[in-house]
Amino acid sequence: MPVHHIAVFSDARCRIIRLDYPWEKTVVYLRDLRAAIECIARENQNRLLPDQVQNLYEQLQVKQNPPEEIVRQHIDEVQALKSKCESS
Repeated sequence: MPVHHIAVFSDARCRIIRLDYPWEKTVVYLRDLRAAIECIARENQNRLLPDQVQNLYEQLQVKQNPPEEIVRQHIDEVQALKSKCESS
């Protein structure tokens, strides 16, 4: 099954800063997710069968609401990376 990574940010608390990396187009706001998926599918001529979509949905559903500890750890890691980039 083809897999294409997309980083999705909510509009409420996040801001995407464009850095001109090759993978940049796969970093999108939630409101743009459908268009990004459709674009990737067109470019790669990939289509998932309904069973494959259901399987992926079930796998992602489990990770929808991570524990607060994991959320906090992720935020801390992103802030540390941001600080490192700003000091370079």
